[in-house]
Amino acid sequence: MMKQSTKKARTAPVIGGRPDVPRGRGEETVEESANAYTVEADGLGCEICFEPFGDQIFMCKNGHPACGTCCIRMDRICFCAEPIGDIRCRPLEKVLAAMTRPCTYASYGCREIVSYTGRRSHEEDCPYTPYYCPFDGCTYHGMQLYNHIHDRHAASAVVVPTGSRRVAVRLEKKMPFRVLLHGDGARVFLLLNGGEVLSGRSLSLVCMSPRPMGKAEARYKMEVKHWRSAPDTPVLLSSGAAPLVRRLKDFQARGFLFVPDSYWNIGDTVSVTVHLTDGW
Repeated sequence: MMKQSTKKARTAPVIGGRPDVPRGRGEETVEESANAYTVEADGLGCEICFEPFGDQIFMCKNGHPACGTCCIRMDRICFCAEPIGDIRCRPLEKVLAAMTRPCTYASYGCREIVSYTGRRSHEEDCPYTPYYCPFDGCTYHGMQLYNHIHDRHAASAVVVPTGSRRVAVRLEKKMPFRVLLHGDGARVFLLLNGGEVLSGRSLSLVCMSPRPMGKAEARYKMEVKHWRSAPDTPVLLSSGAAPLVRRLKDFQARGFLFVPDSYWNIGDTVSVTVHLTDGW
């Protein structure tokens, strides 16, 4: 059996259309050539949902590939009417597992080389993923969100005093959020004001800054009092962990504090006290 060599043939360089005089044998070099191929991105995705393949790929007996999620969605029947979901497409899995590339956020400092199938999971947790400014119309995204908000949106932010873990925030009903800048000059929190509930608003807290090394996610307590401060009106309390988000778009809070319309004063404002507890 003949083996294909990856070595280039030794040829004398051509200058002006004529072969140059070869150099001495000690100066001759043999270059190793690496075969490089380009693949259209569309060819590496599921033909059903068009999302990039994960580490498990299935195929029907006609060779149509699909991801596991789509196999379930199609009730394990391929669009060609053949069963799908039992046979793994091992050759394609092997090819994709062998494909590597730098992290998408290499320009922000990440030096990881990730596989095609592991790219998504890595980049979801990559510490160099940029943060997107939450203010409408602002196009900033990068690793210095605190400085950006402090310089460009300071009028809309509340600064938590250095050494303090408690701050009172005045929130208007029409505001989608309030920004809390921690006094340490690094941490950014958003007090979200959701309007997806009837007869009130849903308040929650998220973090838009890196966690200190070795620290758990930040936990908080939230407190809202009735604007009349009547003794018969209960204080609304909520506590939980502030999820880490890098862009506010499409984010859905899983837990929140419901504040009825009756707790907002005549000017449609309410005072919210936020206590930062563990993790910071």
